[in-house]
Amino acid sequence: MSVINKSNDVSLRRRFKIFAGVLVIFILACAGFGYQRLSTTESNIETNLVNRYNVLETTHILRASLLDIYKAIDSFLLEPAQPEYWDDIERALDKSLLLSKQFATSQSLLGEDDKKDFRLLYETLGIFKNNIDELIKVRLDPSRQYPSLGVGSTVLQPNRNSVNNAFGLAINSLRGEEALNDRPEVLDVFIQGRHLWTQVLSNFRLYLANRMGSFNEESLPIQEASIKTLYGEFKDEMQKLKPLVESGEVGFETSEAYELLLVSAENWFVGFQKVKYIHATSEWRIDAKIMKEKIVPNIELASDLLNTIHNRLIKASEQDISAISEVASLQTMVLWIVAGVAILFVVSLFIAVEKSILIPVGMIAAALKREALGKENIELPNFYSNETKDLIDAFSEMSRQIHLRQTELEHRALHDALTSLPNRTLLFDHIRHDISVAKRDNTQLSLLMIDLDLFKEVNDTFGHAVGDQLLIEMGKRLKLILREVDIVARMGGDEFAVLLPGVGAADVSKIANKIFKASQLPYNINDLELVVAASIGVAIYPEHGQDEKELLQHADVAMYVAKQNKLGYSIYDPDQDEYSIVRFSMIAALRDAIKNNEITLYFQPKLDLRSSKVLSVEALLRWQHPEYGFVSPETIVNLAEQTGLIKQLSYWVAENAMIQLVEWRRRKIDISISINISAHNLKDEGFVAGVKTLVEKHNVTCEKLTLEITENAMMEDPLLAVSTLKEFNDMDFNISVDDYGTGFSSLSYLSKLPVDELKIDKSFVMDMDKVANNEMIVRSTIELAHNLGLRVVAEGIESKLVWNMLRSYGCDQGQGYFMSKPVPAAEFESWLIQQEKAAS
Repeated sequence: MSVINKSNDVSLRRRFKIFAGVLVIFILACAGFGYQRLSTTESNIETNLVNRYNVLETTHILRASLLDIYKAIDSFLLEPAQPEYWDDIERALDKSLLLSKQFATSQSLLGEDDKKDFRLLYETLGIFKNNIDELIKVRLDPSRQYPSLGVGSTVLQPNRNSVNNAFGLAINSLRGEEALNDRPEVLDVFIQGRHLWTQVLSNFRLYLANRMGSFNEESLPIQEASIKTLYGEFKDEMQKLKPLVESGEVGFETSEAYELLLVSAENWFVGFQKVKYIHATSEWRIDAKIMKEKIVPNIELASDLLNTIHNRLIKASEQDISAISEVASLQTMVLWIVAGVAILFVVSLFIAVEKSILIPVGMIAAALKREALGKENIELPNFYSNETKDLIDAFSEMSRQIHLRQTELEHRALHDALTSLPNRTLLFDHIRHDISVAKRDNTQLSLLMIDLDLFKEVNDTFGHAVGDQLLIEMGKRLKLILREVDIVARMGGDEFAVLLPGVGAADVSKIANKIFKASQLPYNINDLELVVAASIGVAIYPEHGQDEKELLQHADVAMYVAKQNKLGYSIYDPDQDEYSIVRFSMIAALRDAIKNNEITLYFQPKLDLRSSKVLSVEALLRWQHPEYGFVSPETIVNLAEQTGLIKQLSYWVAENAMIQLVEWRRRKIDISISINISAHNLKDEGFVAGVKTLVEKHNVTCEKLTLEITENAMMEDPLLAVSTLKEFNDMDFNISVDDYGTGFSSLSYLSKLPVDELKIDKSFVMDMDKVANNEMIVRSTIELAHNLGLRVVAEGIESKLVWNMLRSYGCDQGQGYFMSKPVPAAEFESWLIQQEKAAS
C-alpha cells in the first residue's frame, strides 16, 4: 500500500478549534450578559437546593437504614446464631452514624437548626449502637439473657447430680448388704424418695419450659406450688430414715449418702427459690427489657428527628424553587439567541465535515476494500489533513494487531486456557504424527492418562481458585521431569495425558513410577500444603492400539484400574476391559431387577429390651443374581447412587415394605417396619410427594413406618435434612438416626431435628462387654438421648451379656444376631410365632 502525499500538514482539528472558538466566545458573551442579570442570588439558591437535596436524600437513606436495623434486630432475636444478621445491623448502623456525623460537622450552608438536629441524631445513634451491642451480647449469652440460668449451672445442676449420685450409692449399697434383708422398708424408702425426687425435677423442667417458652404463664404458680408440695413429700419420706441413720442401723456408706442427699436436696430447693424470685421480676429476660426501655425509644427519637429535618427542608426547598422559576424566565431570551447561533454552527460544521472528512473517508474505505480483495499497490491519497494520515496509520496498525490476534486464536484453539498445555486436539495431532514416525522407524510410543486423586475434595474444601492453581502446578511438574520431545497435555478437569515418543514397554514403567512419585510430593499453594496422588494408565503402540482413539481408550481403562485398586499406575491389559463390562452389565441388571421385582426384602426384628416383645422390623435389601451371585446391599446402593437408580430403588423398597405391612395387618400381625433412605433422597425435591402417593395408594398408617437415615447423610446438608425430615414428620412418619456415633453430629444438634429414635452403631455395641470405652459411649449416649426424649435402639447385639448390659442401662430396643438374623417374610413369621409361644 502506498500513499500519495498531498498534505501541507493542515489539521482539521485546528480548523475546527478556530471555528468552535469563535462560537464559544459568542456563547460566553451571551452567558456573561445573562449572568450579570441573574447575579449572586441565583448562585446561592442553586447551592441551597443542592445542599437541601443532599440532606433530603440523606434523611431518606437514614430512615431506610433505621428500618433495616429494626428488621435485622427482629431477625437476630429469632435466630441469634446467624452471623449475617449481626453484619446487617452493623453495616446499616455504621452507615447511619457516618451520614449523620458528616452533616453534623458540615461547613455547607445548612441552617443551624438542621446541624443541631443532626448532632442530636448522631448522639442518639451512638447511644443506640451501644444499646445494640449490649443487646447482642445479652442475646448470645443465655446466662445473661436469662439470669436464672446462672443459678441453674452453679446451684441446681451440681446439687441435682449430687442427689442422684447419693441415691444410686445408697440403693446399690442396700442391695448389696445381706444384713438388711430383714429391713426391706429402708430400701423402699430410698426408692420412693428417688421417685418423688424425679417428680420434683420433672415438674421443675415443665416449669422452666413454660417460663422460658411462655407456653402458659398462668400455670406457673400452680407448678411452683406443685414443686414445693412434692419437695415437702420428698423430705417427709426421707425423714423416716433419720432414726435408723442416727442409730447406725443402715451402714456407713448408706448413712454418708443419706446425709449428702438431704444437704444437696436442700441446696437445690434454695436454688429453686432464687430462680422463682428472678422469674417473678421484670429482670427474668434482659433482652426484652433492653428492647423496650432502650432500643425502641431511641429508634422513635431518631425517626422524630429525621421527620423534623425533612419537613423543614421541604418547606425551604419549595421557596427556593419558586425563586428559581422567576429567574429562569430571564434566561429564555438568551437561550433563543444561543440556539439560533448553534443551528448556524451545525449547518456550517456539516458542510466542512462533508468536504474535509466524509468524502475522503469514503475514498479511503473503497481503497481498503480493494486491498482486502488482495489487490496490490493500492494508493490512498491524503486529502490535505493530518487526520487522514492518522487514519491510514491506524489501518496499518489494525492489520498488524489482527495478524497477532489470529496467531493467538490459533494457539488457544490448540492449547488449554488454564495451563497453556496442549489440549486434546493438539495431542491427537502429535499422536498421529508420532504413530507415522513409529511405523516408519519400526519403534514404539507410549500414552499415559493421569487423573488426580482427591481433586474434587480440594475444590470443595478450598475453592476452585486453589484447584486451578493445583492443576497449573501439576502441569509444570510434569514438564520438569520429562524430556523436551515428550508432550504433556490437559484433557479437561483433573485429567492429563503424556505422550512419550520412542518409549516402549521396557522403559515406560520407570517413567510412570517417576511421575507417580512426583505427584505425591506436597504442593504449596496460598500458604496451604496439599498432598494429592495420581492414578496413571499406560497404553503402548502398537501392542495396545493402532490409532489415537484406541490408545486413549485403553490408557483410560488402565487408569481406572489403577485408581480402583490404588496401584499408582497400571499398564493396559485386555482382561481389564472385562471389569468395565461387568460393571455396566450389573447396572443394567439392577435396573431390570428393580423393574421385574428380582430383588427381595429381608426383615430383622427389633425387640423391647424390657419385655422381649417384638415391636418392629427393619427391611433390608437382598439380591441373588444368577450370574453374579449374592450382591451385597452396599454394592446395590452404590450402583444405584452412581447411576441415578437410587430414586427408583427407594420407591421400590418403600412400596414393597408398605405392601408387606398391609399383608401383616390383614393377618392380625401388629408390627411396624423401618426402611432406609439415602442422602440422595433428601436432595430429591419430589421424594416426599412420591412417598405420600404410595401411602395413599396402599392406605397404610404412617405411624407404623419408620424412616432410617444415617447420621452422615443428614450432615451432608443439615438445612435440607431438617426441611425434608420435617415434611415426613408432619405426615406422622417416625424418624430414626441410623449408625449414630460414626459421624460428626452431636445430640444437641439432633435435638433440633424432628427425630424420634436414635440407633447406636453396632461397632460400639458388639464388643461393649470387652472394651470399656465403647461401654462408656453406649451408656452415656442412652442417658443423653433419653434426656432429649429420644427412643434408643442398639444394633449389633450378639450375646446375652450385651443384652443384659443394655437392659440395665435403660436402652429401649435391641437388634442383632443374638435375637435373629435378617430373614424372608415367611421365615420371620415362623420365628415370631415361636417367640410368642416361648413368652407364653
